[in-house]
Parts: sequence; structure tokens; C-alpha cells
Amino acid sequence: MNSNMGDENTIIRIKTEKGTNKTLNINVKHLHNNGALSHIAVYIMDITDEDIDEKDNFLSNKLLTKMNLKLGFATLIRKTNEEYVVGNTFYDILHIPKKNIDGLLKDFKDNILNSEDRLMVQKFELDEINHFEKVIEYKSPFYHKTQQLFLYMEHYEDATNKLLFTNIKDVTEEYERENELEILPESFN
Repeated sequence: MNSNMGDENTIIRIKTEKGTNKTLNINVKHLHNNGALSHIAVYIMDITDEDIDEKDNFLSNKLLTKMNLKLGFATLIRKTNEEYVVGNTFYDILHIPKKNIDGLLKDFKDNILNSEDRLMVQKFELDEINHFEKVIEYKSPFYHKTQQLFLYMEHYEDATNKLLFTNIKDVTEEYERENELEILPESFN
């Protein structure tokens, strides 16, 4: 596959075998690792019961929360007009109380432990970089341990919107298992 392929988002209407009309939101996201295409994620959500304007098929907080719970990560999206959409899972993964978007963003940035990572997040917000993808250390004041979070940030434009995507996933357990495996061979020497 070509690593320059663009991400896609579309809403389609289908008729099921039982004759029921369904509305589906299909998102195709190309994920890169060190500049090379590493994964293609396809999210298909049944949004039949959601109130979606066809001209602005932007995901609602409710839809985002449903999708995030199924996939184990959290998403925050900022539109050009400074409107934010954030799934409730964002607060859950960060172990912070629900608050307004400014408070959420401040808590998130303030609790990234590595100053270089904090700087990269700021550069992304200022449009100085287009893409940021890294495992970062994060320590919520409301949680007892430091977390390893996979942080994926990307600017995305379609015909009607310029979006800033921020995705996080708690990979602490995977990170700890990987570190145990790295330590294990030394114990046999």
C-alpha cells in the first residue's frame, strides 16, 4: 500500500437484509511509524439513531465515547472554529475529573513528565508540526502511578473542516511486560 494514501471519512446509507435502513459512519485512518505506513484502522459506526447533519458529519461526543470504549483508546478532536469533541474515555484514561475543555487540555499538558514531549504537543497545537506519535510518560495527580500513554496527534483536512486529532491509549501494561522481557535475559548471566 502507498504510505501517501489519505485518510477518509464518509457517511453511507444501506438497506439491511431485513429491509431496515441504516446510516453508517466509515472512517479510514492511516497510522504511520517512523514515516512508514504501519496500520490502517477502519472504524464503522452505526449512527442510524444519531442526529447527524449530512453537511457536517462530525462525530458527536456520544458517538466518540462509544467508539473509544470499543477500541480502548480516547480521542479529542478540534475543529477549525475551535469547537471540541471529546469522548468521556479521554478523562477516564487520564484519570482526571471531567471539566471544561481548557481545564482538560491544561491538565493533560501539565502532567506530561518529559519536557520535550510537552514541547512537541505545544508545537502541534500551534501548527508548527503536522504529526506527532510517541509513547509518553504521564502522571495524573488523581492516580497513584505513572502511565505510559501512546499519543497520536495529527492535523487533518477535508472539504469542509480542518481538524486536529489527538488520540491516547494507555499502554502501561504492555510497556511493563516489554521491560520485563528485556530484563529477563540479564538474570540468566
